[in-house]
Amino acid sequence: MVKKGNIPWNKGKKHSKETKEKISQANKGKKRSEEVKKQMSISRKNPSKETRTKISQAGKGRKFSEEHKKKISQANKGKKRSEEVKKQMSITHKNPSKETREKIRNANLGKNLSKETKKKISLANRGELNSFYGKTHSKETKEYLRNINLGKKASAETKKLLSDINNKPERKALQKEILKKSRKNMARPNIPEKAIGKILEEIGIKVKFLQDIDYKNLENKITSKEMDIVWKDSMGNKKIIEYNGRYHFDPRDHEPDEVYEVHGKPTKCQDIWDKETMILNQIRNAGHQILVVWQKDFLNDYENEEKRIIEFAIKT
Repeated sequence: MVKKGNIPWNKGKKHSKETKEKISQANKGKKRSEEVKKQMSISRKNPSKETRTKISQAGKGRKFSEEHKKKISQANKGKKRSEEVKKQMSITHKNPSKETREKIRNANLGKNLSKETKKKISLANRGELNSFYGKTHSKETKEYLRNINLGKKASAETKKLLSDINNKPERKALQKEILKKSRKNMARPNIPEKAIGKILEEIGIKVKFLQDIDYKNLENKITSKEMDIVWKDSMGNKKIIEYNGRYHFDPRDHEPDEVYEVHGKPTKCQDIWDKETMILNQIRNAGHQILVVWQKDFLNDYENEEKRIIEFAIKT
C-alpha cells in the first residue's frame, strides 16, 4: 500500500515481459469471491468524480498501436452482451442526462475532424450500415421535430457557413448524384412515357427508359443527361424520344420572362429553353437522333403524335 501523498516506487516504470508472464501465471485459475466481484462491479459502475477525472487525464493524448487495437478487437470477438446490459445501453444512448449531453458538447467544442476521419465516418454510416436505413420517423417524431424548430432563424454567420459548404464542388457533385438517384426512385417512367414505349413495342421496337447519355458541353467537358426513351434501330442509329411535361414550360403557354424555381433557383423560362436546346443539340452532335414530344400535343392530339412517333422510329 502507498500512503496518500507519497510517490510510488514504481511510478513511470514498466514491468518486463518476464514479470508480466509471472503475474499472469500466478493469477491463472484464481477465482474472486462474490463479495469482491460485487465491490468491483459497484466501483466500475459508479466511480467517484475524482476517479473519473483521473481516468480521463490518464487517457488524454494516448494512442493505441495498431497491434494493441488488433488485440482488443480479437479479445472482444464473439462476446455477447446480456439482454439486461443491452437494455441499459439502449436507455443510456437514447436518453443521456443533461449533464452527460453538456459534457459531450464541451468535450467536442473546437474539435475539427480530419478529411480522412470524416470520410471514414461517412462510409461507416452509408446505406445499410446506417442505423436508420429503411426506417421512417413516426408522425409524433415529425411533429416534435417541427415544433422544436418553429420560429428558429439561422444567424448570418450560420447562413454564410452553409452557403460556403453547399458551394464546394464536391458538395455540388454529391447533391447532383442524390438528385439523380431520387428522380430514379420516383414513379418513373411516368404514364405518358410508358404509353410512348407501348406504341414502339407494338411495331417491334424494344426501348430503355431513363438512360444517362454522355455529351460534350460548351466548355468541351464530358457530362451526361438522363433521357426519357432510348433505343438503337436495326441500322444502328441511336434514337431518343424526350417527353416534355409541365416542368419544361411549353413556350405556347409561358412567356420568356416568367420566372419559376428550378432545382432551388429562380430561373426565367427563356433560360430554361435555351439550356435545353443547347443540351439536345450537343447530344445530336454526339450522333443521336432526337424527337421531342410535348405534353400538350400528346394529350390533346394523340393520333397525330402517335403518327409522328412511328414515323421517327421507322425512319432510317
